[in-house]
Amino acid sequence: ANMPAYIVDLYSPGVFMNCKQLETVTFASWEMNCECIGVQYFYGCSKLKELTIPAGVGYPVYGLENFVGCTSLEKFTQYIMDWNWLDCYENDFAGCVNLKSFELLWVDEFAYDEDENVIGYAEVSPAYVLSSGGSIWADTLVKQVRIGCDRNGKAYLYGPCFRDSAIEVAVIYAGGYIEVCTNEYYGEPGMGVFSGA
Repeated sequence: ANMPAYIVDLYSPGVFMNCKQLETVTFASWEMNCECIGVQYFYGCSKLKELTIPAGVGYPVYGLENFVGCTSLEKFTQYIMDWNWLDCYENDFAGCVNLKSFELLWVDEFAYDEDENVIGYAEVSPAYVLSSGGSIWADTLVKQVRIGCDRNGKAYLYGPCFRDSAIEVAVIYAGGYIEVCTNEYYGEPGMGVFSGA
């Protein structure tokens, strides 16, 4: 699938839902202008192997099973521009059993051509996940993630985020404290965050 530069709205739900033959998604633009990714956007895309989301998703939030059923997904990359975090919850990558690379990159500087058109990213630095809820990386092969804190210095871990995963390093930037507990919104107790990992 080729996403032309004039596509700015990624908020609609289930756009590629159950597209069983979809293997690649290519964005024509290095800079989007949209609010967030819609519910179940890539749900059930069992042949999707790699996905890179360009910068410019104004409020980068994933939730409600965006990538559930993406069993062939190996690499996920998102470039972030307006915020230095991505909010994830509700089993986003749960069951992506081949997911090895999960990378969030903050765009420090764009690269331009002689006509001042954006042609890439000149400088990037690591970004982090704000909230980890549900079974977000359960059963994946992801080995390292960065988890940040909110404006009050609190980092959140809800539900069995890393259950039966290959996680080796979880870097948690907690400016105050880490909340690992039951939360009705996420529906599962946080005390099983690393169960079986």
